[in-house]
Amino acid sequence: MGLPTIADGTSEETTISVSWVAPDDRGSVILEYAIELKAADDSFHEEETQCSGSEVDIFASLMCKIQMTTFVESPYLLSQGDPIVAQVRARNAFGWGDWSDPNSSGAIVQQRPQTPPSAPELVSQAETSITVKMPDVLGANTGGSVLLSYNLLYNMGGNSENYVSISG
Repeated sequence: MGLPTIADGTSEETTISVSWVAPDDRGSVILEYAIELKAADDSFHEEETQCSGSEVDIFASLMCKIQMTTFVESPYLLSQGDPIVAQVRARNAFGWGDWSDPNSSGAIVQQRPQTPPSAPELVSQAETSITVKMPDVLGANTGGSVLLSYNLLYNMGGNSENYVSISG
């Protein structure tokens, strides 16, 4: 069995994809796959909730998608920037085959960005517009991914509790 491939899934980077190539069935139809993911303590755990190799869609496509948040939770407990490592094996009528070698490259653990280190700075204000300078969000504060947008809440003035959400 070849190495599993680990790749970022969606453009929002909230899932990763684990895919593999079917091994030689040695004359007996493959019945299911087992997919294990590596934890922070170097142990491997089968991911049956989101990546059960006996589910029809996963079995047929030789691929599953796993939520990124899964990797920071028990039993995996990976940290931002850690590689996501998987191994796969197949079962036919004669039993389980050997585990594939784990992948050596692919996606890394990413998380939601942290709160910016400081508040936005008001640069100028006119009747129909405002200009603000957003603080730099760098390093670990990015969640391990490129920031796609900011969301700014703007109070229209006075003692109002009403805020306008500005995204971009």
